[in-house]
Amino acid sequence: MTVTFNWQDAMIEVDNTVLQTMGKPKYVQLMLNYDKKLLGIKSCDIDCDNVLIMPEKDVQLVEIPAKTLLKNIWGHMGWETENPRVCVGVYLESYQIVVFDLNEAYELIPGAVV
Repeated sequence: MTVTFNWQDAMIEVDNTVLQTMGKPKYVQLMLNYDKKLLGIKSCDIDCDNVLIMPEKDVQLVEIPAKTLLKNIWGHMGWETENPRVCVGVYLESYQIVVFDLNEAYELIPGAVV
């Protein structure tokens, strides 16, 4: 259950496992806690602030345009390169949210074997 922060494409890429674990919600919000350096993807209703509509059909990856959010994350985390970062999430069922600890994000280095 991962999210990829892709600076080059200005996208946050959410893998299908995140949405499957959440019960395939129609609508989600991205939430950022700057103090704890956490990103959350939370199931919500259509009338929530900054709602994102998820695809109805199964897809391997949902790409969310997020240029401003990525700029804020990069600056706040002090990441020095523009290489993508991947972060593993934890599902908190009682809150219907998947939480990603940005401190645990690892850098994808081009040409490196993972």
